[in-house]
Amino acid sequence: KKLDDYDTELGWENFFKIFDFNDNKSFHLTFANGETNTPDCIGGSYFGNRILSFSAPSLEYVGQNMFCECHNLEKIDLPSVKKIAENAFRDCSNLIKISLPNAVFIENSAFKNCIKLRKVVLKKAKLVKCSAFENCSALSQLCLQEAEIIEENAFSLNKSLRYIKLPKVKEIGFEAFANCIHLKRVQLPEVLNIETGAFANCLDLFEIKAPQLKKIG
Repeated sequence: KKLDDYDTELGWENFFKIFDFNDNKSFHLTFANGETNTPDCIGGSYFGNRILSFSAPSLEYVGQNMFCECHNLEKIDLPSVKKIAENAFRDCSNLIKISLPNAVFIENSAFKNCIKLRKVVLKKAKLVKCSAFENCSALSQLCLQEAEIIEENAFSLNKSLRYIKLPKVKEIGFEAFANCIHLKRVQLPEVLNIETGAFANCLDLFEIKAPQLKKIG
């Protein structure tokens, strides 16, 4: 099987049997229905700059570092994913949009430094961990309908955010939105706790609505 055929449906086991780590050709990758997990890549991604898109209809878990520093990755289609592990897509500098309709947990630095990422739709995410979307400087649209906890630096340095509404968030961590210099309005109807510096250096911020707020750092 040739590298040009990697866009056919494969499972992890078969993929690694044919994957040529010394080949420099780019490819699109689709994993077969029924594959639910990727391995953790402790030493970094297998794919480097070669992978252009990734689709996996039944995948539920994306492992640690799996696509870290895949600078040419532009598109991911993961409709069944429930958990994105630490650093899974960190430094994917050409990734533009993600829609993860069933993702519940976004781990540390999962999308950190995805500098072209413009839109994030996470309809079921409950927890966004430390630095998950830090320095996604093009991010202007954020949909987090079910999120309850936003940890420290989760969205810091996102210079394109103008408005956020987090209808179910209860806690916002240390410097979670720090240095979002063009953020203007924030609606937090159920937030109870905002930690120190959560909106530090948000120079354009003029309105925060948080009617249930009990503690601010």
